[in-house]
Amino acid sequence: MKKQQLINVFTLFLASLLFTMQLSAQELFTDANAASPTQENNTDTGWAHDGFLDAVTEEVQNGTFSLRLLANGDGWYKARYLFDVEIGKQYTIKIWAKRPTTNNRNPGFLLWTGFESFTPMDITHTTWHEYEWTLTANATTAEIKIYAGRPTAGDTTDKKIYFDNISIMGPDGPVGGSSVWTQSGNDISYDNGNVGIGTTTPDELLTVDGRIHAEEVKVSVSVPAPDYVFKENYELRSLKEVQGYIEEHGHLPNIPSAAEIESKGIDLGSMEMKLLEKIEELTLYILMQEEKLSRQDARIRKLENASRKK
Repeated sequence: MKKQQLINVFTLFLASLLFTMQLSAQELFTDANAASPTQENNTDTGWAHDGFLDAVTEEVQNGTFSLRLLANGDGWYKARYLFDVEIGKQYTIKIWAKRPTTNNRNPGFLLWTGFESFTPMDITHTTWHEYEWTLTANATTAEIKIYAGRPTAGDTTDKKIYFDNISIMGPDGPVGGSSVWTQSGNDISYDNGNVGIGTTTPDELLTVDGRIHAEEVKVSVSVPAPDYVFKENYELRSLKEVQGYIEEHGHLPNIPSAAEIESKGIDLGSMEMKLLEKIEELTLYILMQEEKLSRQDARIRKLENASRKK
């Protein structure tokens, strides 16, 4: 009998991993402005800019507003967003943007600072398109720069761009702080207390106040598998003894009562082994009954044969 049973509940490993993933990613684009996916507001708060930057409703990727950057002269007109980062940490930046069909001045994302190996991108799409970077910080501050177009003497016709729905994810929690989780490659671990999901008072390594959904789970058990039931020296109660126990206690032997389960819950691995013990005991009772019936059948046939000879 295997000591690891598959059961239809979540395990500590899977739940901790999901919880870790939630804890280990933090949205850093927190200013309430027209490009925010969660705190949208009719402003350009948080952005510095050359030229003209405003919140508009004429071209929107998400929500009600987007930001429009318009060059009002010849030159490198840009919008700039500055935020704190931590050296050596990785950040994922996503920006939706588009240019008018008449803007042929190669607008784009250029000259960012604070990151290693930044790859500039032109805004070539005339419909909304998501631009994405995964970058490692090499400074304590980083700056995103979005250009309305490259300098073209005497020509500012439709030299504008729109951008919206910006996300800056810092994968290791608050910038400048430390994470309680330890990461090694793709593995994440925590060994300094209990984890609570839906509760602030976890009483076990993982406490979940709510429902858990999983397709398959493997549980390691610390109690022996009940193959001992089939040993010759196993003291199997008679059915009369089991009946007496049930009448006195109201539940099966070696199984917790309903009141105990309601007050303490159940240890999943231990309970699985106890239920398996009952199944194996039930198998023995069936085999004993089968043996008894076989003896009775043999006796009946013997009596019938003797009756025919008379």
